[in-house]
Amino acid sequence: MTRVGVLLWKWGVGGAEVVAYFILKLLLDKGYNVEVFYISGEYRKEYYKNVVGADLPDNLVVRRIGSIAKLSLYRSLLTSIYVNRHDVDFVINTHGGLIPYMRRNETKCISYVHFMTLLRQWERVVSLSRIGLVSSAKNLLWNVYYKIYKSIAFREVVKSLKKCNKIIANSSVTSNILSRYVAEGSVTIVNPPVPRYQYYAQFRGENRDQGLILTISRISPEKELEKLIYMMKELKGNYRLAIVGSLSRHDLWYYNYLQGIINRLNLEKYIKFYINSGRDMKDVLIRSASVYVSPTTFESFGISIAEASIAGMPVVVSRASGFYRDVCGGDVEGCRGWERGEPGELAELVYKASRDGPLGLDRLEHLRPDRFMERFAGEALTL
Repeated sequence: MTRVGVLLWKWGVGGAEVVAYFILKLLLDKGYNVEVFYISGEYRKEYYKNVVGADLPDNLVVRRIGSIAKLSLYRSLLTSIYVNRHDVDFVINTHGGLIPYMRRNETKCISYVHFMTLLRQWERVVSLSRIGLVSSAKNLLWNVYYKIYKSIAFREVVKSLKKCNKIIANSSVTSNILSRYVAEGSVTIVNPPVPRYQYYAQFRGENRDQGLILTISRISPEKELEKLIYMMKELKGNYRLAIVGSLSRHDLWYYNYLQGIINRLNLEKYIKFYINSGRDMKDVLIRSASVYVSPTTFESFGISIAEASIAGMPVVVSRASGFYRDVCGGDVEGCRGWERGEPGELAELVYKASRDGPLGLDRLEHLRPDRFMERFAGEALTL
């Protein structure tokens, strides 16, 4: 029986974890002998069940790499040493842009890359902290901690990708970034799955609140949520904005920063946060909002954008995002792209999108989980 090691960063419900769970489901359904290796957090089987709708087998072997929680970034550098102690025929790295894995000569390696995290994720956090949003002491400690790690890890990630038998990117955005570091033509694109595709598709055609704008996002500085607040000022009270997302204690400073802008612009009546509110509230808003707006410039794909679009909501997204490039293919009915994300530009696109019908399902069907597993199997399991 073929033995497969699956690498993931953590057990959660983000886009990277969704991909990891469906890859895991594919392998288990096909009868592979699977071991899971993860870096951060706790092993919680309910995350998998909530996303996939099935239980993990009780005899699944799950191993955490290292044990010191505070050093999860640095523990990821030990992945190769740890995994190569175990007897597997091939390894699927579900977060290849962050976890460096150097395969043994006889072990095959497939990397699914969501985003080259080391290149972009923290630059904006540091720039905000420099203008006083994070204490100087915390900023200094983080810079030292992260920059030492990045100087080591970036080199190791690129080296490990070059040694992989197969590299799969979640979008053309990620593929373009990877093309700077790996051989031309060596990257295949397989867009990620939307877990409850059929559930969201049934919301099409329902009556919607024409004054409600929705965004679903982690409350974190790299998501650029302040753009939406300034957009609401331009919309002059004609719309309300619902922001749904998770907030960690590490990003509480950023939430306070956003609230400060809202108060200064007197927009308290028009903007509401739904923080860590659970799936039911998110579903209510996806079902009722009239326009979805994503403020993030470099959104490598955006599963929440796809969820809204499948549910029949016109979307306004960055032209640099994976969803815009791979699914919309340009400005079409149900999908409007912004260039710079300035308040006036976003407001104008909201007005236009509010008159649109939904994006056609023919552009979205490849995001069904069964289609994703079929495409991933065709690319990865035929080596």
